[in-house]
Amino acid sequence: MATKAEKKAFLKLWYSPSVETIEDFRKEDPNFSGEGVIEGKPDTYPKGYTNQSLNQKAQRYVNSDDRNERSYNHKDWVEPFEGAVLRDAKGKMIRDTDKKNKYYKCRKLKSGSGGGGGSKTQWLADDFAGMEVADWQNK
Repeated sequence: MATKAEKKAFLKLWYSPSVETIEDFRKEDPNFSGEGVIEGKPDTYPKGYTNQSLNQKAQRYVNSDDRNERSYNHKDWVEPFEGAVLRDAKGKMIRDTDKKNKYYKCRKLKSGSGGGGGSKTQWLADDFAGMEVADWQNK
């Protein structure tokens, strides 16, 4: 299971303006070893590094308990940092209603090549202080 520091590092990279695709994320992730990996062949990726696994991990991490120990299902839940959750034209956070857990939608990376249960975490007010977030919404 990932530590809070590992989850935080993951999200900082996931939302980085320099990351536009899954391949960009893998290239910049210090924990990803490209040895033996063939892009476009998911069976060569280490566990947790397929497109779907990475997008699901980001969604779970974003939807962690907030600084007031509130679950993402609480009416007053606060996203871990501004720009973490997709919002509608009125600024309301959008839930992923197609999924059983109804997490809030977060940044989803696509593959540049055309291809596509963790531990509980609580984010504190200063966990993402000064973080630069990519302009990803409504793209």
